[in-house]
Amino acid sequence: MVSDPGTFGIRYVLVRLPAAAGDAVTSLHPDLASDDGPDAERFTEVRTWRSDDPRVPSYRLYRVTDPAPRTRPTPEEGFRR
Repeated sequence: MVSDPGTFGIRYVLVRLPAAAGDAVTSLHPDLASDDGPDAERFTEVRTWRSDDPRVPSYRLYRVTDPAPRTRPTPEEGFRR
């Protein structure tokens, strides 16, 4: 899901700044914060929350540019309550 969030209908991704060790999102999308990398077409920055305290991480929210359409499950024909 992290490698291709749009395919799985993921609409937003929240990333810690600086990235924590083992962060799957920034590991697979290292140029996420870059304006000219391959991920620039897939993600749009929405908002950044910064902390003045160096012990508290900042966060950045990205919108997935082209997520798969949201579908709702439908009951099978003949299904009755």
